[in-house]
Amino acid sequence: MLDINSKIFQDYAKHILASEGKLSKNPKDTTAAKMVGPGQVHTNRGVTWYVYRDNAAKLGLNPAYESFVQMGDTGAIKFVYLFYSQIGKNLPALSSIALTESAWASGTGRAKIILIDALKSFGINAANFDAAVKAAATVEDKKLALEIVKQQQQFYKKLATGNPDKYGSFIKGWTNRANNLFKIIQEGNTGTPLILIGFIIASYFWLK
Repeated sequence: MLDINSKIFQDYAKHILASEGKLSKNPKDTTAAKMVGPGQVHTNRGVTWYVYRDNAAKLGLNPAYESFVQMGDTGAIKFVYLFYSQIGKNLPALSSIALTESAWASGTGRAKIILIDALKSFGINAANFDAAVKAAATVEDKKLALEIVKQQQQFYKKLATGNPDKYGSFIKGWTNRANNLFKIIQEGNTGTPLILIGFIIASYFWLK
């Protein structure tokens, strides 16, 4: 299990904070928007009001709405680690970060499906999430992590093409954050250069 202060987790947390921005009242985010009044902030640094409300006290934060709006980076990182603890803590390091991204972006239920589907690329058919977590230990961590991110990108693309009015405006941001996560996973790699990896990834998703 990664420590909240470990380099890989802190690098990922910085990625989240850079990707999410700060306060959002965007009405197109319908699930989050319906949990607050019209025109109110529903998301702060990627944390929705209802997630904050239900988990703030256990994280040592004030559960009041005003405190949610005022929450800074340190508080947001606690929520990132909460998602990691719920979905990724029993996976190898890089794969755990990749799957945390899936849970953060699309919920823990979708993240479990993403892991199961990613393992299929390695010839592994896991019956359920627990079996998938055990099987993940038999696959090279970096390769599995990259495949998890690719599966998440495919899910983004499916959303955007299936309902462009609702999700089309988000696809550019989703793609950028996935590409940034690829770089975090590849950090320290002595094999294929990052620029070539980026070209391969782009070709796989958008040129095929």
